[in-house]
Amino acid sequence: MTFKELDLIEPILKALQQTGYTTPTPIQEQAIPVLLKGKDLLGCAQTGTGKTAAFAIPLIQRLYQSDHKKGIKALILTPTRELAIQIGENFDQYAGYTGVKHAVIFGGVPQKAQVDALKRGVQVLIATPGRLLDLQSQGCISLKGLEYFVLDEADRMLDMGFIHDIKKVLKLIPARRQTLFFSATMPSEIEKLADSMLTNPEKIEVTPVSSTVDTIRQSVYFVEKKEKKDLLLHLLKNPEIESVLIFTRTKHGADKLARILNKSEIGAEAIHGNKSQNARQRALTNFKDHTTRVLIATDIAARGIDVNQLSHVINYELPNISETYVHRIGRTGRAGHDGIAISFCESEELPYLKDIQKLIGLQIPVVKDHPWVTVEGEKAQAGKTEELIRRLKRAEFARQSVEIFKPSIDTRYAEQDVVSHEGNSIPSTPVDSSASILLLGSDTDVVGIDEAQFFDENLIDVCNELANRGTRVIVAGLDLDFKGVPFGPMPGLCAVADEVTKVHAICVRCGALAYVSHRTVDDEKRVLLGEQTAYEPLCRACYQKAIEKDNLKHQV
Repeated sequence: MTFKELDLIEPILKALQQTGYTTPTPIQEQAIPVLLKGKDLLGCAQTGTGKTAAFAIPLIQRLYQSDHKKGIKALILTPTRELAIQIGENFDQYAGYTGVKHAVIFGGVPQKAQVDALKRGVQVLIATPGRLLDLQSQGCISLKGLEYFVLDEADRMLDMGFIHDIKKVLKLIPARRQTLFFSATMPSEIEKLADSMLTNPEKIEVTPVSSTVDTIRQSVYFVEKKEKKDLLLHLLKNPEIESVLIFTRTKHGADKLARILNKSEIGAEAIHGNKSQNARQRALTNFKDHTTRVLIATDIAARGIDVNQLSHVINYELPNISETYVHRIGRTGRAGHDGIAISFCESEELPYLKDIQKLIGLQIPVVKDHPWVTVEGEKAQAGKTEELIRRLKRAEFARQSVEIFKPSIDTRYAEQDVVSHEGNSIPSTPVDSSASILLLGSDTDVVGIDEAQFFDENLIDVCNELANRGTRVIVAGLDLDFKGVPFGPMPGLCAVADEVTKVHAICVRCGALAYVSHRTVDDEKRVLLGEQTAYEPLCRACYQKAIEKDNLKHQV
């Protein structure tokens, strides 16, 4: 589909042609016809989907075709100065041949220029809540003739504490109006707000949260807080990182990091709410024209930043709200360009990482080839065998005698060695029964046992006896079989163990923590080797769906 097929007027088509836009994005394709009909709209769309044009273009067309009565006809409410300016720039592009006038108002700068623009007369007002209410109370703004109301970035409005301001604005505008409501996420509070504002709206949802990041190469570096700056300086030695947007959680953190980089002769500027408007715009301009290599931003300040060919995004600090991660990395990889997103994760941020991976349905690859990798980080991403090997190698490093055993039937990866999915290995002794472990491991400081679920129930007594003799016993095994039934001696081993560490895989279908390994081949044998091809880790909900599907298949 092209813009010509959306019944747009010639002045707008001419403007779009000049900007090089010919094909609408999914949200533009769906939203523009709805809005041209005058219907309310509830849009759920991520950053970088083209939603500004989705509401700006039909608004301009309807205003162009109206009777041109004086006064503000459309109000666009947005949470940040940067986003307001960005929307204003888009109106400049799309309305150039229509004569539709607009103004942008926001706080943090003197109001005179904004008031003067309002006095000259505008049809479209783009505003942040605080400055809007301020000028309205001064009698500079009248919204009595309003016909169109757009609430943009509603979830961010809520996060920033603007909910009361929004309710004040709603009291100032006519009840009869066309309302457009956009939000990247739809938590219950946002749904309630939308219900109170909209009348029989069309609902449009595009770009599911995970697909926004599918085309972006993601990686995570496990590094402690005090060493993050060293890792960042190390990465920025790479000339391929041409233009990078770095996210911090705090304004102070952004300023501090900018000073560190500039001291190391890496051109960097920070942008956040405490900066003057002129300073923020100057930093943005320098970054967009590549005068500045690095821009450091807080999440709120970054809303509205749209930079062509941004090669990298670095999460210097992981966000505590997983949806924010998607917003951040969505700044790169736009318009068909490659994008790279790098995240630093310290020990305290591990829960944030898990939430992010659950949300996007992906396990982010770990980069371990750097000088500051943490043990905690490696452990967080390790499978059960990887964790077993890690612990045993630490014992060897401590000059303890170590003996590793595995069931002789397990020859999937190697005849003798225990091998993890990471490709790490350690020599082992294959045995046919648990009794052999007691005999062969009696004079050893540490005994390791892999794939314990394949051993007989006597393994519980063997491990207990070894432990009572003073031998440290480290066991790895699956707790549940492919039907979700406790596997072999595992429940008994968990009961007698001094410490139990549950290492989760990630569900391959939704990204939640895996509950069980679902068998993908038809075989009812409880023990079936071939994990790489015959099993998939699934969470409880996805496992139930898979079982239902399997049952239906067998009924046919």
